[in-house]
Amino acid sequence: MKSFSILLELKLTALKNYFRRFSKKAPLEIIALPLFFFFSFSGRYVFFQQSFQFFKNHEPFGPLLVDETFYLFNFTVFVMLLISSAISAYTALFKSGEVPFLITRPVTWGEVYFIKLTENIWFSSWALFFIIIPFMAGYGTTKNIGLLFPLICLAFYVPFAILAGTLGTLISTLVVWFLPSRRRRMFALLIVAGLIVYGFTQTHP
Repeated sequence: MKSFSILLELKLTALKNYFRRFSKKAPLEIIALPLFFFFSFSGRYVFFQQSFQFFKNHEPFGPLLVDETFYLFNFTVFVMLLISSAISAYTALFKSGEVPFLITRPVTWGEVYFIKLTENIWFSSWALFFIIIPFMAGYGTTKNIGLLFPLICLAFYVPFAILAGTLGTLISTLVVWFLPSRRRRMFALLIVAGLIVYGFTQTHP
C-alpha cells in the first residue's frame, strides 16, 4: 500500500508540475485558452439548442426526434468512449516504456494496472465532456428543464465514463491476453471490422 501511495503521489506531482509550467506561460496564452473553450462551448450550445428547437417545432414527429436524438447521442458517446479507452489502454499498458520500469520496482502489477486504468479513463473521456455539457444544456433548454440540467447530468456521466473506460480497458487486456501475436490481433480486427460493415449493409431502415 505504501508503494501505491508513492506512485499516486508521483502522478499528482507530475500534474502539479504541468499546471506550474502552464502558469508561467505568456498572459496572452493563459487568457486565450479559457476564451477558446468559452466560445467553442457557446457555439456548440447554440447549435444543439437550435437543432432541438427545429425538431420540436415540426409536429407531430419533431418532439419524438428530440428524445430519439438524446438516446442516440448517449449510445454514440458510450461507443466512442469504449473504442477510445480500448485503444489508449493498449498504448498505455503494453506500449508504454513506463510500465516495464514500474514492474521492476516494489509495485505490484495490480497497482500499476489501477493507476493506468485511472489515467486511461481520464484521457479518453475528458474531451467528450466539452460536447456532452452543451448538448445537455441545449436539450434541457428545449425541454424547459433549465440550464442546471447538464450539471445534474454530470453526476450520472461520471459513472457512465468509468463504466465505458473500464470495459474498454478490459477488452484491450483480453485481446492481448488471448491474441499475443500482433499478426493475429490484426487478423481478428479485420474480421470484426468486416462483420460490422456486413451488419450495417444488411440493416434495413
